[in-house]
Amino acid sequence: MPRKRPPSLQDIADLAGVSRMTVSRALRNEPRCAEETKQRIREIADDLGYRPNPLIVARMELMRQRKPRRGVTIGIVYPGDDPEHVKTHSNSIHWMAGMRRRIEELGFQSDFFHIPQTAGSAGAKFRTLAYRQVDALCFLPFPKPDWHLDQELSPFACAAIGYTLCHPVLHRVISDHREGMLLALEKVREAGCERVGLILERFTSSRIGHRHLETFERCRQYEHHSDLLPPLVVEGPLSQPENRKAFLRWRKKHDPDVLISNLIDFPFLESVDIRVPEDVGFVSLDVRPDDMKVSGVNQLPERVGACLVDRVTSHMYCNERGTPTHPELTLVPPEWNEGTTLRGA
Repeated sequence: MPRKRPPSLQDIADLAGVSRMTVSRALRNEPRCAEETKQRIREIADDLGYRPNPLIVARMELMRQRKPRRGVTIGIVYPGDDPEHVKTHSNSIHWMAGMRRRIEELGFQSDFFHIPQTAGSAGAKFRTLAYRQVDALCFLPFPKPDWHLDQELSPFACAAIGYTLCHPVLHRVISDHREGMLLALEKVREAGCERVGLILERFTSSRIGHRHLETFERCRQYEHHSDLLPPLVVEGPLSQPENRKAFLRWRKKHDPDVLISNLIDFPFLESVDIRVPEDVGFVSLDVRPDDMKVSGVNQLPERVGACLVDRVTSHMYCNERGTPTHPELTLVPPEWNEGTTLRGA
């Protein structure tokens, strides 16, 4: 019995009463095809059981890329009132370096855009981006947790670093903070530490949804790791006098031999005459790539930035724009940095 021929683009075009090119554009979700037409063509394709041939799709995409066309621009977006912040903030510098390198490797153009916090100014900026035909937006973390961005994003493929953007929920890329905490606990035990303390600044912890704290407490309370001490979470910087006093009371009560912290270094310890690592070991959950003397978890910000670009370009290739129906989360595994601040390391 002869095998039934699979439905083709021409079959769909004949039933829809349109050209084969229109069918192709509709199935690739091209903006120049009307939404009503795209919906009707998709329904006909579903009824016929049409499935694209992935080898042909890949070949056609390669042919399109070889045709002369305008350069594709991917915008790196910093939201907040201080555009100079990204020039001095270590993670931002490395996120952007990873993005720009990956954008260049893919043959696209990059541009940096500052989005102010005020709704009117932000709206004008997004309209400018659409007018300039920016194809995709990579959002750096927002200034505060639970941020709402009430702007029109339908012209852009979008993705964001981290959890600070609460609405709309975009595709997100972030270092795996739970894995980072487990990695830190594994390394301090290998170093022979027996009384493990955790110190967190609440605001910094809230920016990642308290995932470090959640993982530590799960191990301490539900997996009964007796070497883990009750954590100390302070409001505001540990450099504040009241927080230094709270830390000294906590240390006197629990006597930790190592401190794990979301701080990048330990000047607050030196300010109260505690030597690292002679008196206590120190492990940072956010070792900066430009200061590798500290023992701890390297969140690989450049890799995070590159993965963010891969996320938005994958949706550009599928002509997917705006807020995704099913947002996806990409977790980048961190690495351990040996450093010199962990006793026994």
